[in-house]
Amino acid sequence: EELGFDEGPARTLLQGVIDLVYEEGDGWVLVDYKSDTVTTNNLSDLVAFYTPQVTLYCRYWKRLTKRSTRAGLFFVQTSQTIWIPGVSRESDI
Repeated sequence: EELGFDEGPARTLLQGVIDLVYEEGDGWVLVDYKSDTVTTNNLSDLVAFYTPQVTLYCRYWKRLTKRSTRAGLFFVQTSQTIWIPGVSRESDI
């Protein structure tokens, strides 16, 4: 339920590793590196695919630190960072 799924097992084990997290004056910045091949046709699909992952990272980092946090995806191939919309620094603290 906490993951936002209407159906599924009662208990779910998730495993993941935050690639980069650092603190700025106004809160934390969380970045997940992605090595996918990026084209103009698939960037939005990749962002949509990985958004739930970094959204969860961000949610729990905020809970652990009690500080505002923002999250983004860094695509290695294009050196492009996409900040995840709706994952603001202040929500869910």
